[in-house]
Amino acid sequence: MGDATHAISPHAGQGASLALQGVINMAKQLRDAAPETAFERFQQARQLRVSRIIADAGKRGEGKQTLPLNATKIRDFILTQFLRFRGNRLFNEAYGHTEKWA
Repeated sequence: MGDATHAISPHAGQGASLALQGVINMAKQLRDAAPETAFERFQQARQLRVSRIIADAGKRGEGKQTLPLNATKIRDFILTQFLRFRGNRLFNEAYGHTEKWA
């Protein structure tokens, strides 16, 4: 519901956060008011903040450009080498952890 309400480019890294915040805000509005009023309150409560974040994401995205094919191939090669030699340790540290129950 939140992403549909606040469509945003990925450059701010806030899409999921805005979605969750929007759902919580809408639930509160529906809890406290009739649906017709709740939707208006939701819009008023979220519009200014979300508009600012969307504008910021747009500005961040303007500075990014598509890389030429050769540059893309070089970037992808370097990334795979990094992940092969260094990334495995970082990946395992972040996602390979298990807690012992005992």
